[in-house]
Amino acid sequence: MNLCLKRALVPWITLSLLFVALSAAIAADAPPKYGPKATPLVNDHQYFRGAVAGDFWRLMPFYVPQSNDYACSAASIAIVFNAAIKSRARIAETERNITQDTLLKSIRNVPLRELVSKEGFQGRHGITLDELRIAVEETARSQNVRAQVAAHRFQTRSLKEFQEILRANEENPSDFLLVHFVQDDLTGAGGGPYAHVSPIGAYDSATHRVLILDVDREWYSPYWVSDADLLAACNHVTKIWGAGGLVHIRFDSIGEPPR
Repeated sequence: MNLCLKRALVPWITLSLLFVALSAAIAADAPPKYGPKATPLVNDHQYFRGAVAGDFWRLMPFYVPQSNDYACSAASIAIVFNAAIKSRARIAETERNITQDTLLKSIRNVPLRELVSKEGFQGRHGITLDELRIAVEETARSQNVRAQVAAHRFQTRSLKEFQEILRANEENPSDFLLVHFVQDDLTGAGGGPYAHVSPIGAYDSATHRVLILDVDREWYSPYWVSDADLLAACNHVTKIWGAGGLVHIRFDSIGEPPR
């Protein structure tokens, strides 16, 4: 390398080193991404070495990120219906997966397209637990699949009841759960409260932990939380969205094509 080139590179190398040092300092000062209540799946996957975990393996192939900061409900519903309908052994070449965009076009009784848009609807983004239930019911009708849909609140119900629903869902291959919760209660992110929706991927009843397939994938990967902490995050009442809970979707059959 000639002397002129060496001299020309010195400022760039210095700036690069300063940038790396500054980035490291900022990272050191920032709080941990998941906080003390959440454990990323990548760091703890022991449960899947022995469990059947039927929901997890059906959901994972269709686990997609929300299309924007407000579209967690649309992403979650699309994941669950793809897992229920598209998990059969033979899929036609012409059969498309359900996307967030096509799902939003099919829902009429809730202004979901507007609520998950960047502009919002009447000063609001995101949906309540009851609106989530309605959106799921409409998706079932639009996809011509038979499903029983129920919303569960737990403000006056016990942790044991919450655990029983989680346990039964983990054992039943024909149903899925969506959870409506305050995300930052679990992740520790600042600036909330952030009402959020994601599918439940698994429940380890032995350790009382729930796997959240968080659709906010710009920031998170799947993580475990205790069932008690998740219940508290569901019961956190926010001014705009009220309390959260679970939406239970029981399909008449899994892996069947739309009728």
